[in-house]
Amino acid sequence: MSAKSKVIAKLQSYLKSDAWQKLKNKNKKYTQFLESLTEEDIDWGAKPGFIKGRVYGNSTGSGESTYGDTTTRRTVSINHVTNEKWFVPLSCKASKKTLERAFENFGFKSEFYYYKDVRALAEKDGKLEVNSDLYSLNFIPKEYRLNTYNVEYTSEIYWCKLWPIVAKKTIDGKKMQYEIGYWEEHDGKETIDIKPVPPLTPLKKLIIAGVIAAAVVGLALLLFL
Repeated sequence: MSAKSKVIAKLQSYLKSDAWQKLKNKNKKYTQFLESLTEEDIDWGAKPGFIKGRVYGNSTGSGESTYGDTTTRRTVSINHVTNEKWFVPLSCKASKKTLERAFENFGFKSEFYYYKDVRALAEKDGKLEVNSDLYSLNFIPKEYRLNTYNVEYTSEIYWCKLWPIVAKKTIDGKKMQYEIGYWEEHDGKETIDIKPVPPLTPLKKLIIAGVIAAAVVGLALLLFL
C-alpha cells in the first residue's frame, strides 16, 4: 500500500467520524473538495529542519560614576557569545506551524530561532555582558551599541521525518489547495494525522469583519464619551 493510498484511507475514515460531522456544513465547497480527493490529488509539503549554532558579537557600552561633584565616564568594548541555540536553516522552507509541531514532537528543548533573529539575540547578549562589566566597575550603564555580529553553526542540519499532507484539486474551475494533516515517522513507525480545518466562507469573513469594525467603532465612542 503506497503512502498516498494510506492517506486517502485515513481521510475516508476521518470523514465518517463524529468530529467531521460537526464541521462538514461550515464550508460546503471545502467539504466537496475533501470528499472528492483521490491519490492523484495528494502531495507533500516541505519538511522541517533544525541546526545548532552560537551567536557571536562585539559590543560597546559606556557608563557614568559620580563622586561628589565629579562625574567620570568609562567606555568598554566586549566580545561575547551566546550558548548553543536551535535555528531554522535557510534551506528549510517548512511553515511555522510545521516547525512548531516538529520541535515539540521530536523531543527538542527550549525554542528555535530564525536567521532574522540573530541580531536581536546578539544585542540582548551583548547588552547583558556590557552592563554587567560596567556594574562590576561601579559604573551606571548609559549607552549601548552592537558593533558586529554573526552566527556560527555547530552541527549538521537535523531533518525531521515529518511532512505536511497537501491536497490539490480543481473544483468548478477553481484551483484549491489545503494542508489536511501530517505524515510522521518515529522509530520506523508511521503516523498519519488527518485534521482538516474548513476555511471561512467569503460571507462569514465579511460578517466577522463587520463585527470587528463595529466593535472598534463602539470602543472609540466609549473612549470619547
